Amino acid sequence: MLSVTADFFGRVRTRDVRGGVAAGRVTARRLTAFPAGRSIAAMTAASRDDQGAAGRGRGDSPADAGPWPARAREAGADGACELDAGGIVFGDWVRLKCRYGCPDFGRRLSCPPYTPPLEELGAAFAGYSRALLVWVEVDGAGEEPAARRRLHEALLDLERAAFVGGHHKALALGVGPCVWCGDEPCPADGSCRRRERLRPSLSGCGIDVFATAAGAGVELQVAADERAAVKLLGLLLIE
Repeated sequence: MLSVTADFFGRVRTRDVRGGVAAGRVTARRLTAFPAGRSIAAMTAASRDDQGAAGRGRGDSPADAGPWPARAREAGADGACELDAGGIVFGDWVRLKCRYGCPDFGRRLSCPPYTPPLEELGAAFAGYSRALLVWVEVDGAGEEPAARRRLHEALLDLERAAFVGGHHKALALGVGPCVWCGDEPCPADGSCRRRERLRPSLSGCGIDVFATAAGAGVELQVAADERAAVKLLGLLLIE
């Protein structure tokens, strides 16, 4: 049996509950209670009603949804899980964790304070019907920078594949600060050296990774053992 754990920035750790590090993929388990938070559906219900828009229900299953997890593995990811985009949960507390505790706050355009306000993000995300959680596995802390880059490469590949496949609104969200310029901070004037590859981070957008993953049927727990296997988590939004 697998126990899935995660830290704040979307890094998920898995351990065999008998004490060994899990070598296999995540085993999803539906939770009996959904964590508190503001989902896209809750944040934008009024605006959807005003516009006469009918959002997809959680039971809907688009015909072309099936191949995406396999496509994620082909792109270089170690796994993926589909979910209804309406179940993406925002939390006011999330970006406080960025502001107080993250050394990259104010240094990366993928992170606060450069990312838009939660209300603006919620309204934009409401235009998506489904999403794909994507992850890569990391065996140790020394391998994390390369793994983060691999995840971002996979997400950009998926975004491009979705775009050319007719999903013109496809948008990828990465894990943690931007990976493309190494440790060099972004220019103070807000310009970007790799704008075509820059994507916002999950936490930078105020997304509660724990609650969002729970809504997709994956239980996350706080990682207490730094030696445990790590999964870096990103997201692809699809219409």
